[in-house]
Amino acid sequence: MIKKNELMDLNIGRQVKGKWDISVSDNFNKVSRKHAIINYKENKLFITDLDSSNGTYVNGKRIVHKEVFLSDAVSLGGVDVEGTYKIDLQAIKNDFDKIMETERIDFTSEFEYLKKVYIDYKHQVELLKKKQQLKKQIPKIMGTVVIGIVMLVIILLGLIPQEFQKFQYPVMLIVMSGVGLLSFKGGNQDLADLLTDLEIDFQEKYKCPKCKKKYNINATHWKKLASKGSCTNNCGAQFI
Repeated sequence: MIKKNELMDLNIGRQVKGKWDISVSDNFNKVSRKHAIINYKENKLFITDLDSSNGTYVNGKRIVHKEVFLSDAVSLGGVDVEGTYKIDLQAIKNDFDKIMETERIDFTSEFEYLKKVYIDYKHQVELLKKKQQLKKQIPKIMGTVVIGIVMLVIILLGLIPQEFQKFQYPVMLIVMSGVGLLSFKGGNQDLADLLTDLEIDFQEKYKCPKCKKKYNINATHWKKLASKGSCTNNCGAQFI
């Protein structure tokens, strides 16, 4: 099983039999039975010639060991000669990525991300609950404000001239209606709906980095995963 950043390699030749090795057809007779080895570590590719008869070439130059890039032209047994073999570096990198995906077991760094997702989720849940609790208090606060404003209006209307006092009741009605509407303006979304939306958002991130199966973010505490030290789905991922 592969750990993150562990050195991986594959052999290339006419008689190599490893699971991930590249077996070259005998038609490429310039290629030795075990011609070269390609190493991959930390997203870098290296090729080493294994004392082959006809050599390994990078951009037309014979090499013994060299870091190679996807843009390089790499061939075994010669350059543009019949019987030589051109290496597809992109295909090899894809093979290494596949090895990493299927064989790797160390997912410690990704587990730290899962821990952060869980903690962030719980923090957002608490903030949401406090926010909704505060919104519940607004009607009570506004009710107190309404009573205060009405009392103030009554006092002020008692001070106006007699000829204008006939307008005091319509004015009071308008003021009470306006303040009452403000207290209920933009009704609150149900807390359960908000929590469900939040759960869906974070649930997409709270999953095993190897098998991609989701953990129940409300039932599986990150400490449970840490205690087990591996994926609860038994895919082989380890959180060391």
